[in-house]
Amino acid sequence: MGLHEVLVFDTEDSLTYAEAMDRPDSDKWLEAMRSELQSMYDNTVWNLVVPLDGVKPITNKWVFKENRHGLKYDCLQSTTGIENVSNKF
Repeated sequence: MGLHEVLVFDTEDSLTYAEAMDRPDSDKWLEAMRSELQSMYDNTVWNLVVPLDGVKPITNKWVFKENRHGLKYDCLQSTTGIENVSNKF
């Protein structure tokens, strides 16, 4: 993906964390999470920092989704709570 491209992920039939962990295949979801976290670490997607006073951190949530044949477990961290963001590209 390029600098200004966005990945669109359909969450209509996705699972919540609680739903994914309550399933018999929860080990597959945990492995998908580990893989996603490792990928973000390897690609230096983010840095953990102490937030400044008065700054509200961007929140995120896990999104879990099987492909249509149930052969692959995909998960990603979806950013939530972004308001009034403007970018000049």
